[in-house]
Amino acid sequence: GGIVAVIVGLASQEAASSAVSGMMILMSKPFKVGDTIILKEYDLRGKVTEITLSHTVIETLEKNLIMIPNTLVNKAIVENMTHETEYKIAYLSFDVSYESDLDKASEIMKEVITNHPLYYDVGEEVKIHCTELKDSGITLRARMTTRNIDDSFELCCQCRLQIKKAFDEAGIEIPYPHITLTK
Repeated sequence: GGIVAVIVGLASQEAASSAVSGMMILMSKPFKVGDTIILKEYDLRGKVTEITLSHTVIETLEKNLIMIPNTLVNKAIVENMTHETEYKIAYLSFDVSYESDLDKASEIMKEVITNHPLYYDVGEEVKIHCTELKDSGITLRARMTTRNIDDSFELCCQCRLQIKKAFDEAGIEIPYPHITLTK
């Protein structure tokens, strides 16, 4: 009888904690059904499909449903990717070789991005920054804007391909490890 009472007590404590966490989420509304969120501690990203008192369900990019207890959601750092704003900022990085013309590489990146239909002009030019000097190359990072998070992902994917082709035509090398085998 005592063991059963302890088990029931622990189970009800967890249920009560989850219900309180669920009420806090529903009242404070850090996200809503349909929002895309990231739970950084759990390396989890997806669209919220359901919020109950006990759990939150998200659908991942792979279309898997994941049920997360609200006690964990309430303790996590939650990034709401679909938070309503006028525009979203995206970053696109490329490594170029030390021998490459950095001005030309920056010019190509700006041109490809600003001419893309998903780029959203907010009155600021696309900024290209040198963010890292690596062993094999220099990292150039573009800061660009889109209307929403879905456009950001698509813009980055399409621009990567277009910039790579333009770099090839301009003779700008993207560094990669070279291995020379000798006998």
